[in-house]
Amino acid sequence: MIRLKTILQYKYTTLIILLIVLLISIIRISIPYKTIIDINTKEVIGIVTNIKETEDKIVITLKSDEKLMSTYYKKEEEKKKLKLGIKVKLTGEISLPNENTIPNTFNYKKYLNNQNIFYTMKVSSIEVINNNESTLYKLKNKLNNYIENFKSKSYIYTFITGNKNDLNEETYKQYQTLGVSHIFAISGMHVSILAAIIFKLLYKLKDNTKYYIIISFLLFYAFITSYSASILRSISLYICLFINKRFNLYLKTINVYYIAIAILLIINPKLIFNIGFQYSVITSYALIKYNYLIKGNYIIKCLKISLIAFLFSLPITILNNYEIN
Repeated sequence: MIRLKTILQYKYTTLIILLIVLLISIIRISIPYKTIIDINTKEVIGIVTNIKETEDKIVITLKSDEKLMSTYYKKEEEKKKLKLGIKVKLTGEISLPNENTIPNTFNYKKYLNNQNIFYTMKVSSIEVINNNESTLYKLKNKLNNYIENFKSKSYIYTFITGNKNDLNEETYKQYQTLGVSHIFAISGMHVSILAAIIFKLLYKLKDNTKYYIIISFLLFYAFITSYSASILRSISLYICLFINKRFNLYLKTINVYYIAIAILLIINPKLIFNIGFQYSVITSYALIKYNYLIKGNYIIKCLKISLIAFLFSLPITILNNYEIN
């Protein structure tokens, strides 16, 4: 333990670890994925992990032998029996996702492939095989049902989970045009606020016990947000900071940050392609690295934070959106 501690405290150790993991991640991504689903299959059985409802269809993410994105157009009679976590049998036609036909526009196939989804399915019928969801999905369904009672349910759901499924598409495009769509983004701020609130509520407990409870809650919140990339980044950093404090490693925050990112890339190298992950990693790095510049009164600090975040996220915005709001 002492030897490991000494190695990690070396100035460039954590950065070297991150660069090695990044290189390995690129190699792992470049290896062609062998899909399990047979394109000629007419029936697929799996667990419902996400449901997106529009005016004329239901889009279901199914976790079978591998993930599958399926679309069902007979909405009303099926919506009532569908919920997260149940096992269903989908019958229909499987096909490859569509690619973009116009350069520099949204590539649906690439978007799905980065989530390890390689096929889509046009569903003709749905059969529920097992209606008993797990405890985690049961809690998530209860939260969704509770939000359904509010008049502004689509906004509340988006603010809490970051999931824009229920948000009117035209309304969201207006937010994007105005350049304020980030107000719906789940970020490290959510994690910080939740952690601070729980920490205060558990003031009578020992610090280590508090941290264990907070980490457990944050991992559940990650599940609620469908493992949003920015949330994963925030939680991994929080856990690594706790370990740094718990075992007296005395690592600088930036070095702990490198380790947190490396762990996430080891688990899922395709996070590199996630725009939310890119924004979160780059802007957080900038704010940690140049924290010493954020001085002055409240307004000056806010302006400096915004400027640093804007400048470092600018290349990602241009690369992915080909425009700046």
